[in-house]
Amino acid sequence: MLIRKEYLFKPSISCSIDYNYQHDTMQNIYYYLSTVNKDIEKSLYNEGYRHESGHRFKLFGHTLRFKNAKFNKENIFLNEDSIVSLIVTGKTDVIRNIVNGLLHVKKIKINNLELKLFSANDDSKIKFKKIMLYKTLSPVVESTKNNKYYSPYESEYYINLVNNLKRKYQLIYGKEYTDEIYFDIENALDIKKKCFKMKNGYINGYNYNIWVEASPDMQKIIYYLGLGQNNSVGAGILSHITGRNAI
Repeated sequence: MLIRKEYLFKPSISCSIDYNYQHDTMQNIYYYLSTVNKDIEKSLYNEGYRHESGHRFKLFGHTLRFKNAKFNKENIFLNEDSIVSLIVTGKTDVIRNIVNGLLHVKKIKINNLELKLFSANDDSKIKFKKIMLYKTLSPVVESTKNNKYYSPYESEYYINLVNNLKRKYQLIYGKEYTDEIYFDIENALDIKKKCFKMKNGYINGYNYNIWVEASPDMQKIIYYLGLGQNNSVGAGILSHITGRNAI
């Protein structure tokens, strides 16, 4: 029903990319889908999965991670020893089509640079518990229809997070979520604002570590489908740190 995979790429020469790689990554993913089935790619891009509230979801997310790379203020520098990993996560049939396309193409193109696929990793098995601690791999975004971005310092931010998760839950499990959801940012001093550029402007979000108390099935939604909005453009993707049962 839900799955996460990691694919590893290497550059053939020393090069650099800027931090606004999210749009290019998204374009690669839709290209992978188009090589498998153009109708599926167009349907997912234009429509996605519609909740009864009218909200639409793609039900997948992605992010890039970098190993053996050098980071400065403007760019990420890669050499022949660098590894760029693409994490794709979400609804199993969507991820299956993305991965099938990726295996045909065998590369990813970022900032007009082609990186070749060379390996893949299965996600580690996680025992989802009532209380989980996550680290954001990409900024968590919440905004209004008028593009007003909320921050973790506003109560509306958490209200929107809950409503977003409940809609995803209903789309995946076919029923409403009736349990409570509680959020607790681990260290408020570590909250960092981050923005990235997309085709139509900048998207603003926040990075932090966050404790979440919810049912194990909801924890799966959070981990596999992301926290907040814009997951299909690379926002709100999390890694698991630890979990514990409620007292």
